[in-house]
Amino acid sequence: MSPIKDLVFLVEKSLYEEFGGFTLKCSEENGLNGFSVEPKIQPEGSGCDSCSSCS
Repeated sequence: MSPIKDLVFLVEKSLYEEFGGFTLKCSEENGLNGFSVEPKIQPEGSGCDSCSSCS
């Protein structure tokens, strides 16, 4: 478990093994209007490379 001040986040073991853990990012870090949870190991086919609408 990784506490952040008084918060503790529980993640299913198989998700942790698959994605190598997660990073919580605030809106200043991710450019969005809120928090995001991002995997340390990105799944194949994720991100803009898998989308044809921008290319």
